[in-house]
Amino acid sequence: MSTATSYHDIAKQIILQVLAEKVQFIHPIIGKGAVNQVYLVETNISEYIVRMNESPAALPIYEKEKWCIEQATLYGIPGPEVLTIGKIDQVAYMIQTKVKGINGGDSSLDTKTIWKSLGKYTKRIHSIPVNGYGEILSDPANRTFTASTHEGFDGSWHGFIRYNLESLTENDPFISLGVWLKKDIKIVKQKFENLLDIPFSFGLVHGDLSLKNTIVDDTGHVTVLDWGCAEAHLTPYWDIVQLRKSHLDIGKPTQTEFDAFLQGYGFSQLEFLTIQPMLETLLLLDACDKMRWAIDCKPDCIPSFANYTKKVWRRNSQ
Repeated sequence: MSTATSYHDIAKQIILQVLAEKVQFIHPIIGKGAVNQVYLVETNISEYIVRMNESPAALPIYEKEKWCIEQATLYGIPGPEVLTIGKIDQVAYMIQTKVKGINGGDSSLDTKTIWKSLGKYTKRIHSIPVNGYGEILSDPANRTFTASTHEGFDGSWHGFIRYNLESLTENDPFISLGVWLKKDIKIVKQKFENLLDIPFSFGLVHGDLSLKNTIVDDTGHVTVLDWGCAEAHLTPYWDIVQLRKSHLDIGKPTQTEFDAFLQGYGFSQLEFLTIQPMLETLLLLDACDKMRWAIDCKPDCIPSFANYTKKVWRRNSQ
């Protein structure tokens, strides 16, 4: 499955077989997501969003998204209704109701207003109770998440820290890649070791907060989309870490938008300044872990990941 025409046909087939409605119009939604093929489908009855992905991992992720959307709705976080998920011709799919409005990335509404709403919603997201740690919804009935394990990582939060600690050796490829100097390893180790002593709380995090993952209607009402990156992680810190990562990477959200997010969440500037050093360490830990993934799994990404990790380290070493 590689062509837009193929996904167009699959979307039509899904609607015909699953909803038994007559398709009148199908239009691809381009540029609002890097993972799924997304189509707007209009039938003789209603309008739907059909998301499709041929990855073997897609269906469990769609199941997680459905669960998260349903939980979020219970906590007052607006989202689309997931009508059904399934698989057809080896393509996983999710059918959602179409939310009225414009994508937040295209809306004329002041972006600070959208980010303030996202801050308010994020605080509610973090109050949704979950068990465990990680990105896999392994037991929905018991609200339990787990992490993908690999050699050197046992799937726990402390295991995540220890894996990255134990990778800090004198032969660390980060040195030859110019991320840091050999003398810096002791400082990085101390920063990561300090995280082991902090009694973090864990809750549901969205993981991909952005304007493109919102819909804004003509009254300014904001709806939250795309829970594919949701996981059980540090609250309130991990979503904030991902926002700071996005700012460093692409300049979004801007500082003004980020301040609006904090205001919506209920953070004062003083409270944020108090936790900022720890956030910088978490940002570095996240960057290091993704860099090691690139070294092991995707060598062509190493230069860009190395540049980003170097940038984060410079912030930490100032």
